[in-house]
Amino acid sequence: MSQSSLQDFTEPLEFLKVEVLPEWLDFNGHMNVAHYVANFDKCIDKFLDEFGLGEDYTRSGVGSVFALQNHLHYMREVREGEKIRITVQLLDMDSKRLHVFMRMFMDDEDGHMAATSELLMIHVDFSSRRSAPFPMEAKAKLDALMESHSQLGKPRVAGHKIGTNAKI
Repeated sequence: MSQSSLQDFTEPLEFLKVEVLPEWLDFNGHMNVAHYVANFDKCIDKFLDEFGLGEDYTRSGVGSVFALQNHLHYMREVREGEKIRITVQLLDMDSKRLHVFMRMFMDDEDGHMAATSELLMIHVDFSSRRSAPFPMEAKAKLDALMESHSQLGKPRVAGHKIGTNAKI
């Protein structure tokens, strides 16, 4: 995805397509938890790059976006050689924080959802190492995304609590 492709905010944005590698598997023969997290993290890196808050921004020494909380749901096994794709939906934001919801889909005919990740992030100013408002240009782009994504509705599993009686 490139800056020019951010014109259509009417759907969650797709940022990652990968094939599951053998080294990602655990002793159960499916993708290990760490690699679900790693792929969701790669997707967020690409998302932040699109809004001027990614690796280049961080390397500039001005600031960065830190994770505050992450909640994962696993719905389907993902095995070696299967292809996955991940989308991002902006659920909420304020001047310093982003609340995003990512969906991992099987990239095949059926396109079943394999997992989700709900993530809360905060913008940090490196000079103070404290939370700070997003840069104006990034905030304007994120505001446009928020306006559009607010029409998508909240995903069913977003905000769920964890427990033995939690319904998925």
